[in-house]
Amino acid sequence: ALSSERPILIPPHIVAQCSHNGRTACMALLLWHYGHKMATPLASAIIAAALLSVMHLLHGASGFATHSDSMPAMPAVVIVDPVTDWRHVLETCNSLVGRVIVVQMPDVDLPDKFQSFQPTSEALIEQGVHVVQMYQRDVFSTTRQLQLIAKDENLDLKGVIPLSEVAVEVVDLIASTLDLPHNRLDLTTARRDKGLMKDAVSAHGLRVAKHARVDSMKSTEDTMLKLSLHYPIVLKTPSGMSTSDVYICMDEQDATAALEAIVQSLGGPDGRIESHALLEEYLVGTEFAVNLMAFEGSVRVTDMWVYKKTASARYQSADICN
Repeated sequence: ALSSERPILIPPHIVAQCSHNGRTACMALLLWHYGHKMATPLASAIIAAALLSVMHLLHGASGFATHSDSMPAMPAVVIVDPVTDWRHVLETCNSLVGRVIVVQMPDVDLPDKFQSFQPTSEALIEQGVHVVQMYQRDVFSTTRQLQLIAKDENLDLKGVIPLSEVAVEVVDLIASTLDLPHNRLDLTTARRDKGLMKDAVSAHGLRVAKHARVDSMKSTEDTMLKLSLHYPIVLKTPSGMSTSDVYICMDEQDATAALEAIVQSLGGPDGRIESHALLEEYLVGTEFAVNLMAFEGSVRVTDMWVYKKTASARYQSADICN
């Protein structure tokens, strides 16, 4: 590896499959070639040292391989619908866990601007991960496939992680079937539907914008009267993301156009056809975004931002808070 012009890396999941025979003391190493050249011999040496460290951690100081009958299961995580910064996530998971299985959702009819962030199966395979295709949001078939992979490859699945809004609605169902940590299943819909989300927040005593579901201008006008709302109002798709299909309506003409764009359109931001739009009270003031990480009752704030948006509810800028 050190004398080659191309770096030769050995992924941990390949190392874990190496076998040791007591009589022949045979050790097999399968080499994984990456198509770019290494700049310096020092860089190659660092890679070799890192691989030795990984193999040391995986198999103990006494040797690289163990007997196949007593080989412990390799920890693995499942990543669902990787988008945007997926390379960083895979690199981190590979370094911390050892094996990654990626579930793609290729038949979800997302808008082009979202599809452009999704990696191809070939790009994922080049990263050394196992790729599973999930069709029609079929949790049963996907979970069964994950169980069979874990059995055949001696993997100990540790968790299921969503990397997109669309994945949020399926990961808890997959994780619960695999008996892995997951969020409450009775709130699965509230994590994607903005109306049910507000209901869940309100149930815990926090104030939320007035809201209701509407499907026409008549129901919009009736609801505005019932909730004592006046223009401007907000009309949005219930299960949107990244302010897609969110409209600030200044008058009836704006509201009519928004309803036509949301209700019974060819497909919303998550690929579904919506029968209703979500009518919301327009809140005036500075908008803050607070990002949290929560696990087993522990909640931590990771970062906080001040958003500035255009009149059409599109992101204009975001400044991180001190």
